[in-house]
Amino acid sequence: MWTNIVDEIWAQHGTSDTHKQHHSVALPEGDVLVHSGDFTTLGQYRQVEDFVRWFESQPHRYKILVAGNHGTVV
Repeated sequence: MWTNIVDEIWAQHGTSDTHKQHHSVALPEGDVLVHSGDFTTLGQYRQVEDFVRWFESQPHRYKILVAGNHGTVV
């Protein structure tokens, strides 16, 4: 499976440390979206839920989420 994914990927974008500001981030088009930590400020459930809704709504085919030190709820 991984080989097939690698063969298909042509554009990726990574971001991190958005700290509840994800709605204001302008993301370029791409196949892969990686958010590498700290998408909340306090790790509260409602902050995580808001981020996950936003993250799921992005058009990227593959999404990778890595929890940071503020993502203890994840």
